[in-house]
Amino acid sequence: MSLKTIPFELPDFFIDRIQPDLKNAQIDFWFIFINSKLLIDQNTLKPYQLKDISLKHKIFIGTFKGLNMYVGEACSEGLPSHTFLQDLQQLYGKMDDALFALAGRAAQLLLWERTHQFCGQCGGRTSERINERAKICLTCNLLTFPKICPVMMVLIKKGNEILLARGVNFPAAFYSALAGFVDAGETLEHCIKREVFEEVGLYVENFQYFGSQSWPFPNSLMIAFTCEWKSGEIKIDPSEILDAQWFKKEDLPSLPPPFSISRILIDHVLTNLETPH
Repeated sequence: MSLKTIPFELPDFFIDRIQPDLKNAQIDFWFIFINSKLLIDQNTLKPYQLKDISLKHKIFIGTFKGLNMYVGEACSEGLPSHTFLQDLQQLYGKMDDALFALAGRAAQLLLWERTHQFCGQCGGRTSERINERAKICLTCNLLTFPKICPVMMVLIKKGNEILLARGVNFPAAFYSALAGFVDAGETLEHCIKREVFEEVGLYVENFQYFGSQSWPFPNSLMIAFTCEWKSGEIKIDPSEILDAQWFKKEDLPSLPPPFSISRILIDHVLTNLETPH
């Protein structure tokens, strides 16, 4: 299937460059974060543009429509009076879609910059490579790249019902599709089978790829599937799942926010479910 543009999908005309385009893009655009929150100009409701703020970290993230795009991290002291800090998730629908997606990229690259100042192998200082998105240890030459964690997501269908679960770490009392991190050596299909059986005790079949979404909280790539129930009764793992049930589309619980691929997946499947007569 094909999906329309979903939140955090990088926009057309974005160019993933390692160095600024000083010839064709002569204006800088900044995303400034403080403790994982984006600094917003209350007059424009757009990311505050660097004028008088000192930064602990800064990194170039690419070019977009003639702009050199940067991300930086500032201290919380001495912020301009006409600014405020906002969680990225709360900016959905309030910020231009392209800027929202680029802010997600910025947040992930800033986290990588902040957490990879030193080598994980020898403890030496690292430095940015000039020709690729990577850091190299100045002592042992170990290369490290931005961390991206693949996460399987699957919505299980059984006749005219879907399985939704409430995870122990969900920030609100909503239900969603099952999801879990892909482990070393696993294919996505194996991860689906393992996670479904571990979390709700079911066997599933007929996997169909749905779509993917960059998820910068903090650095995941969500890979969504549908599948069909094969056998088994729901038996939850209480360390992971608070509740899991089969739901019909006319009797749904609270669902995830609309900018998440879990909600997009659920809405798509519900639209195509047959209503019994």
